[in-house]
Amino acid sequence: LFSLSPEKPFEFLRARNLALSILLEAMSHQVQLDPDRPHTDQQVTERAESYIAQNLSVALKIDDVARHCRMSTAALKKVFSTVTGRAIGAVMKEKRMVHADQLLRQGVPISDVAQTFHYSAPEAFARAYRTHFGHPPSQAKTLR
Repeated sequence: LFSLSPEKPFEFLRARNLALSILLEAMSHQVQLDPDRPHTDQQVTERAESYIAQNLSVALKIDDVARHCRMSTAALKKVFSTVTGRAIGAVMKEKRMVHADQLLRQGVPISDVAQTFHYSAPEAFARAYRTHFGHPPSQAKTLR
């Protein structure tokens, strides 16, 4: 640190002025924002939801969505839950299940829907579907 010695009485002031001038110079340059990166929490959430909707049949992970939004997974989870009041993982599962239900109502076989959404077996999909909707997938077509 600086001392106020008789030999160098203004050393501290010079250093302070230099630091302030560097800071002012840095602040005067406008930061160029990446046009592909969302800048507000709402934009991040919209970009994430859009990406999820476009990739429902892909084995999408939250890390993939975060990478698409150009942010860390932890930051995306926080932003998403702040804006929507829901966890991103729950929203992803909800959107997949709603899409799966639509396919079943169109007559797509349960085994094909299970495979489309990367379930290990039709039984695993049927359990998840039943838990989500309260009825087995075999009843999807009859419950309009």
